[in-house]
Amino acid sequence: MRCPKCGAFIEDGKDTCFMCGTNINSFQQQNNYQNNYMQQKNVYNNRMDDYKNVQITAKDGDKDIFDIVQEHKLLFRFVLLLLTIAILGTIGYKYYKSKIKPAEKKPIIASLYYYIDPELNLVKGNNEYYYNRSGTTGVECSIKITTGTSESNSQIEDYFKKILEEKTPKLNENAEVENLLDEYVSQTGFIEINGTKWSYISMFYHLQVGDYYPSLKYRYLSALHNGSYYNIELFNNSNETKCTNSLDSFSRTLEFLD
Repeated sequence: MRCPKCGAFIEDGKDTCFMCGTNINSFQQQNNYQNNYMQQKNVYNNRMDDYKNVQITAKDGDKDIFDIVQEHKLLFRFVLLLLTIAILGTIGYKYYKSKIKPAEKKPIIASLYYYIDPELNLVKGNNEYYYNRSGTTGVECSIKITTGTSESNSQIEDYFKKILEEKTPKLNENAEVENLLDEYVSQTGFIEINGTKWSYISMFYHLQVGDYYPSLKYRYLSALHNGSYYNIELFNNSNETKCTNSLDSFSRTLEFLD
């Protein structure tokens, strides 16, 4: 019998090799353990290789969120990009709004604020602001603002009555209108501008004799505020579009600040 470790001859009945001192019984048992371990390891590795090579096709009901993301990863990336742009845009807009503040409004005459077309020239008077733009035939476009202490509850009615009397056409000896272009059609009513109720009267004139439709030439606005009256005259001599836009823009900005 030979020693399983060094190969030396061992006498029958002996358990120990006289050359290397190996106990034959224990060495064979240890060797069997190692062989078993290697066999089990090989079996395990082979089984894992089998698992890796298995092709699993999941049904729709078996898919989880990771499977769905993997299948539609381009779509998810696009959606994520849109969300990122939206968030950054919102942050940028809020920052911009915090830095850019609108110009502070300040009263121009008494407690009244308004915006005037820069092309209209200002002429100041006593409690009166007069803006105008001249043309080839004289004043083409103008705004006159007058304020003062209200002395009666019929302040606005009295103001409009006075205007209509002043604009009444002159008559000749035959009780006929001397100048047909002085005839007008008036319209009265109320309009709310930035929280304030304004009374108005509009006066329409024929710009030329024979015109079928009259044009808006004068508009008067009047309001009472904190014991004061505010009278405004808007004038458009030739129904000019540019003047109409200037007067409309001015009217929309009327606001009392107090």
